[in-house]
Amino acid sequence: MGAVDTNFPWTLPAGTDKLVHGLLFFFETRFLFRSFNQLRPGRSSLAAAIGTAIVLGALTEIAQLWVPSRDGSGADMLADTLGALAYGVWVSRSANVGSGSTS
Repeated sequence: MGAVDTNFPWTLPAGTDKLVHGLLFFFETRFLFRSFNQLRPGRSSLAAAIGTAIVLGALTEIAQLWVPSRDGSGADMLADTLGALAYGVWVSRSANVGSGSTS
């Protein structure tokens, strides 16, 4: 078995980091919505999922200000927020909100 390269971050195309942030928060919001929607189906579950994801993203970036070798980033926080909002738009357009669906 070969050695594992531990040089982080790997060299990726410019902007990839923000895309990854957005995608992660898109799916985080999806999982939050699925959980919240089981308790109370509808738009309130979607709003709670989006709000929770945005708050978690902000807290994560703020917490990194006190972690050695890490830095909080407003751009990362924006990418997190846009990922959460993108999920909200996607679900709202699917017309399944309120029907009990957990798309």
